[in-house]
Amino acid sequence: LRHAVMRNRHAVQMRSLLAQNIDPIVVADADGEVGFANLAAEQLFGWKDGIDEASLPFQIGHGDTREFTLTEQSGARAGGTVVYEASARYIDWRGEAALMIRLRDVTETRRAAETREQLIAADKLSSLAQMATSVAHEINNPAAIIHLNLRMAEDELQRIAEAMDDPALQERIVETQQMLGDAVTAAARIAASVRDLQTWVRTAPAELEDLDINTTIERAVGVARSRLSPRAECVVELHSRQTVRGDPIVLGRLLLNLLSNATDAIADSGGRGRLDVSSRDVGERVHIEIADDGSGIPDSIIDRVFEPLFTTKGRGVATGLGLSTARELTRQMGGDLQLRSNPTSGTSVRVTLPAIQQATVVSKRRKSGLLRVEARLTILVVDDDMSFSDAV
Repeated sequence: LRHAVMRNRHAVQMRSLLAQNIDPIVVADADGEVGFANLAAEQLFGWKDGIDEASLPFQIGHGDTREFTLTEQSGARAGGTVVYEASARYIDWRGEAALMIRLRDVTETRRAAETREQLIAADKLSSLAQMATSVAHEINNPAAIIHLNLRMAEDELQRIAEAMDDPALQERIVETQQMLGDAVTAAARIAASVRDLQTWVRTAPAELEDLDINTTIERAVGVARSRLSPRAECVVELHSRQTVRGDPIVLGRLLLNLLSNATDAIADSGGRGRLDVSSRDVGERVHIEIADDGSGIPDSIIDRVFEPLFTTKGRGVATGLGLSTARELTRQMGGDLQLRSNPTSGTSVRVTLPAIQQATVVSKRRKSGLLRVEARLTILVVDDDMSFSDAV
């Protein structure tokens, strides 16, 4: 009897200590049925009516420590996403072995860690931008020289062919011109790649301007194609004929982010997939759609994909800011971003932007058409590469 009294007193003291703890604490049996929860735990899990028939919303074993994310049910952060670290160990609870789970709020710690990672990533991006700008300059000048000289060689061969009477030589010159034409096309591709690289790594925001949405999409696809090609067939159908107003750098990075997400989804599904990129006009708005047939987003987390810091790719792989940032940038341009996904058939993301009134665009085009340059102009070329100046 004395032993029973002591054990009961110990249980009362234990219950009192756990109840007064500011951290959420839950005691559960081997099946996860909750036998005790202090006030902090009841508020955290929304057990407003007590713990009758309550069960643990996650699995954990003796000696385990794990993190989980949930939505705060009450308090100043009600409705917000929080991160808790749970640790469990066996205790004697009313004469039986039970699992005591203590939860610690690590939301701010994890956000601070994410912020540090983002700052490191931003510093790396800045360094990459400087390096890319330098590399682009070193590539751009030789590519421009090659392009100019090939063009002049084409023209010179044409003049030589016209001055010749020998059909055999003329045929050979035509063949040579075709080869030079292929080389000119290749040089133009190099120049386009360098231009795109300079566009996407620029850190200073550009002023808002009238954008040909199809050109912006083509450039984004061109930059992403090296990642896309091994994993997916990319089908691009651009039917929009309207102009939008926005920042080409912001819109380009937004599209690159969505293309990257689609590529990752296709890679996760295994095998080679398909990626459809399209633009079309719907009334006074332009719709850009990026759809993949990769692994879709589970229904259980589809409502959380736009939450800042939420990611399914694991820590260190992604920051969880991609989609939330993309939607915010779209809204800053007066548009919206919507997402549809099926776990078995893939994901479709639609970016909707307001179109510029066609009358305004036509008016500007007409005004620009009135410009006439009648005077002879002198062009000053300043470059540290003498061969480029000579070519010009």
